[in-house]
Amino acid sequence: MYRSKANPNLGGSQIAEILEKARRNNKQKDITGCLLFYNEHFIQYLEGEQHKVMTLYDRIQQDDRHFDITLLSSTQIEEREFGSWDMAYENLFGNNCQLHYLKLLVSSFIDDADSSYGLNPTSIHFWKATKKLLEDHRKLSDS
Repeated sequence: MYRSKANPNLGGSQIAEILEKARRNNKQKDITGCLLFYNEHFIQYLEGEQHKVMTLYDRIQQDDRHFDITLLSSTQIEEREFGSWDMAYENLFGNNCQLHYLKLLVSSFIDDADSSYGLNPTSIHFWKATKKLLEDHRKLSDS
């Protein structure tokens, strides 16, 4: 898991390009995960074979579309949370009542990154909650 600050010149079309390329490449490398964008910050959770994920993280660090990249956590997991998603994504901009809870979690973490209490992106519970909220949001959007 890592956090970064988006380049101020990064627009929606560039984020769409990032996602398209990430989904294609991640599928080939059997990497899954979730990317959240909120208040000009990215928080990303990656799952897969450790060597492949760390190689990807090295490439991510060289990408000038964001900066101030901070590794939050690197650990072995027993089961993927986002195994059925090449790369889940949500832009937490605007008033989206289905994702309001997730917005609060992310914003409190960005505002107080040293906080070790409750759910935060270094916690697997955060990503389980994120997955559930994104699945519910997807179902509501499809109806």
